[in-house]
Amino acid sequence: MTTSYDHASLAGRELAVAMTAQLDGGLRAHFRHPGRQEDLTFAIWKPSSGSRRFTAVLHTLLLPSDHERILDGNVSFTADYLSVYLGRSPPAAVSLCCTPIWVLAGKT
Repeated sequence: MTTSYDHASLAGRELAVAMTAQLDGGLRAHFRHPGRQEDLTFAIWKPSSGSRRFTAVLHTLLLPSDHERILDGNVSFTADYLSVYLGRSPPAAVSLCCTPIWVLAGKT
């Protein structure tokens, strides 16, 4: 059974993301670039839902290889990267993590 997590179903709930320290370190290393270069990765997550909060619990990073993404200030991913992972998990369990490192580091 596929569950939809659209805006309407999450309205009025606190939203959170949780991960292990190891996954956090992996994301920080992957997103570390000079300047404000963006990067991306897909991640597999599981939902955790309470009465007031919805949490996406990350458990696997699906890091792209160099030829599966295009870094040019902004970031894009190739069809090869997408196609490799669409068959790996139910589509609802794969999400895109895309952020510049300055957001992760708390810089503004």
